[in-house]
Amino acid sequence: MFVVDGLNVACNRITQDVIQLKSSEKFSLLKEIILKRDEPTLVFIQTKKAVDEIYQYLKGQGVSVEQISGDLPQVKREQVLNFFRDGTKIKVLVATNVASRGLRKYFICYYVFN
Repeated sequence: MFVVDGLNVACNRITQDVIQLKSSEKFSLLKEIILKRDEPTLVFIQTKKAVDEIYQYLKGQGVSVEQISGDLPQVKREQVLNFFRDGTKIKVLVATNVASRGLRKYFICYYVFN
């Protein structure tokens, strides 16, 4: 595991780790990290296809997960965000990087997964 240098850190409460993995190991490690945490988790992904793949994987593993992208109608997007914010119906929100631009940055735990 590599720890990213924190000399120019925007927030001193954020820890950044880089973990080099084989592609085949990414999904299981993501699930392991998510299941160890109690906080809601926001996962940013580059493409809608990858968002759907991770969503399907986590859902199949019994994780309370939802996905959001720019294609989602505004009403549905707001409903998903409200469920995620209250933390009772959705533990994990998987979003495209583009969708992340419109999200407020007050979620407890972030993962960038590429």
